[in-house]
Amino acid sequence: MKALTRSPAYPSGLRDLVATAETDATTHPLRSLTGMPPGTTGTQKPPGKSVTGGPLAGLSKTGLSIALPERAIPIHRPAAEDLSASAGLLPHPYPSATSPDAIERALQAAFWKIHGTPSYAERLLLNQLKSHRPAVPQPCILFTDPNKDPDDVVAFTLGKPLQVYGLVNMTHAVATLGEREVRARRADVARGVFDRLGLPDVRVSVGRDYDIDPLRAEDHAKFLEAGEALYPKPKTSTRNGADVPEAPTEDSVDALRNSLTQATEKVTLVVIAGMTDPGALVTAEPDLVKQKVGRVVIMGGVLPEKDQDGYVQPDARAYNNLTDRAAASLFYRRVQELGIPLRVVTREAAYRAAVPRTFYENAAQSGHPVGEYLQTIQKHALGELWDSIDRGLIPKLDKVWFFNTFIAPANGHGNAAAWAARNPTFDQIWEQVTRLNLYDPMTLLAAAEGSARMLFSPKAVQAEDRSRVEVIGADEVLCAENARQLMSALTKVALADAPDAPGTR
Repeated sequence: MKALTRSPAYPSGLRDLVATAETDATTHPLRSLTGMPPGTTGTQKPPGKSVTGGPLAGLSKTGLSIALPERAIPIHRPAAEDLSASAGLLPHPYPSATSPDAIERALQAAFWKIHGTPSYAERLLLNQLKSHRPAVPQPCILFTDPNKDPDDVVAFTLGKPLQVYGLVNMTHAVATLGEREVRARRADVARGVFDRLGLPDVRVSVGRDYDIDPLRAEDHAKFLEAGEALYPKPKTSTRNGADVPEAPTEDSVDALRNSLTQATEKVTLVVIAGMTDPGALVTAEPDLVKQKVGRVVIMGGVLPEKDQDGYVQPDARAYNNLTDRAAASLFYRRVQELGIPLRVVTREAAYRAAVPRTFYENAAQSGHPVGEYLQTIQKHALGELWDSIDRGLIPKLDKVWFFNTFIAPANGHGNAAAWAARNPTFDQIWEQVTRLNLYDPMTLLAAAEGSARMLFSPKAVQAEDRSRVEVIGADEVLCAENARQLMSALTKVALADAPDAPGTR
């Protein structure tokens, strides 16, 4: 569905729209039908806004349908007025019916009706995906590092409809990256997100300690404040002066051993973070892993050359491989020695299927706390990257690189130098962003066999006589647009159906 064009005369966001709607509804409940909004004369009409009924009536002209809270009264139009226009409704001027929260919920539901409904093409892809449903959902265990960037939580969100459709069964998630206290906070975020998505049965564990490179300690400790809003609702302890949930105290390998033992089908290990915990698992329980794990899927990369024994090696330039380099080397090798199929998704695959900024804006317009969080954290993460580049803190990256990575090709590669010379503010930059990479969601789609068959053609880099190793790069993405649309559709379905979606709270 084509997005509505924003006019300068139209409120810039939902909260502005709510404030305007509240004034129209409570201060002037029966305002003159011939009065015109400020700044208009004659027959001019700002796009998206009605001259007869404020923003609420104007929304009906844009095709939005609002179910206003509690009691409402019809506006009786003069006989001379054009009756082809849809009848307007304004809330009765009672405080209980016109509170800002009530109006905001109605407006969020209306906006989400436009932006949150899968398009025709997206619905076709969802139907195709459902046709790949296996006889038994595919059990998955995730190794994750949420709240450093939005990727992990987008992957959790996509996992909700994949689970509802019977393609996967996310049974367990292990949170890693950073010191113990940071890892515990990441586990809190994961727990809270799963709960808000209606997935309370996903087990969440805190990952093990690992040797943190002092040069990367600050990066590994990065935990965005916005994530605290997603902590689980029951508060049972205090940390840094704030009530937070008690983090799981069980050892991650003990928890993983228990999850694997209980599995009745072959489990897929989905590694979208450092490999401390999966490495510890294959070391402690090689026989159990060989018996219970059907495939390992990693967001990472491999070197073109094999090691001296003929095994595929991790590429240390990939972030997840570098996080705990020793664990990555061990894990890649042990998986191959155990004969478990290995599939590696590279960052180039994510580049190929980069999503537009509207992916996050539409998620936020759902009114779901997870959707709002995703836009907040994506904008924050990109803003921090821009600030570091602007201050010259990342030697290998400059403004031209930023333009070519996140803004081109829509605005043209040839304009990169001129664009950088203008030294735009980040708010100006955000409005121009056209490409954002979803590394971890692409990895989850590559792990679920149904979506993997639809979207990818993995390239074998090691023959079956050892352990099959496949790589998914840019060339192995069958149709980038299908990948983008499927991720968009799954996100819309997840945020509409989850317990905290508008209308379900």
